[in-house]
Amino acid sequence: MTILPWTHAIADMPASSRSYSREATPEECAAIAADLGLLACHKIQADYTIRAAGGGRYKLTGSVAARITQSCVVTLEPIDASPTLPIDVEFSPEANAPPKAKDDEDVEISTLPDLEPIENACLDAGRVVYETLAAGIDPFPKKPDAAFAWDDPRAKESKVNPFAVLATLKPKQ
Repeated sequence: MTILPWTHAIADMPASSRSYSREATPEECAAIAADLGLLACHKIQADYTIRAAGGGRYKLTGSVAARITQSCVVTLEPIDASPTLPIDVEFSPEANAPPKAKDDEDVEISTLPDLEPIENACLDAGRVVYETLAAGIDPFPKKPDAAFAWDDPRAKESKVNPFAVLATLKPKQ
C-alpha cells in the first residue's frame, strides 16, 4: 500500500482507454511531505489515461503537477516549487521477469519500457505518481540569489612557509 491509494482493478478497465484526474487529499499531501522531507506539500494533481496494450499489459500516460515548499540548501529559507512531470509506464504481469533476449544478444536496458507489476489484478497508479514526484523534485533546491560564502580558517595558517619551521630546528652559529 502506498501513500496514494489510487488503484484500478483490471476488471473495471474498458477495452480501449479511460482517463482519470485525481487530486491528493490534505492528509495524503502531509504524508508525502513528511516522507520526502519537504517543508510542505500543498497540492498534487495527476491526470492520466490507462489503455489496454495487449497481452495482459496496460499503458499509463499523463502528468503529475504539484505545489511544494522545500528548504534552500544554502540559506535554509523556504522555496516554493511547482514541478509538472510526465508519466509514461507500462503495467505488465511479467514486470519482475528479466528482459528476454535471443541467444548471444545483449539487451540495452535503457531501450526497454518502464515496467510496473500488476499486483492482485490491480494497477497501482498512486505508486507511479508518488515515485514520479519523488524522482522529479529538485534534490538540492537553491534560491536564485543565495550564495555560499565560507572562509576556511586553516587558509590563514597555510601562509606559513613550511621551510620556516625547519629553519627553527637548525642550530644557529
